[in-house]
Amino acid sequence: MRSWLLRGLLFAVGMVVVRLVQGTLINMYETKAGLISIVLVVLFGIAAFVWGLFDGRADAEIQEDPDRRRDLAMTWLLAGLVAGVLSGFVAWLISLVYRNLYAEG
Repeated sequence: MRSWLLRGLLFAVGMVVVRLVQGTLINMYETKAGLISIVLVVLFGIAAFVWGLFDGRADAEIQEDPDRRRDLAMTWLLAGLVAGVLSGFVAWLISLVYRNLYAEG
């Protein structure tokens, strides 16, 4: 499996989990919807940043010459595109059954 596809699938699963947790928490604490959404997205962004940092450092240790390192920018860009499209589609499918998950336009 290509590295960008694996990253994209893992982040898509992570985002679907975040959306489900978000829907549940917002239904429990309706007045805190904005705070819940911001905190969850920030935590997800931190997880992506940390994974990218570890990935870049591991690549730098394997290949010391910066000109010969892998093109991680394109890898992460493709992973982000896959994660965004796939998680949006799955969240929409789940919202057809689980009405508490907001997935409208």
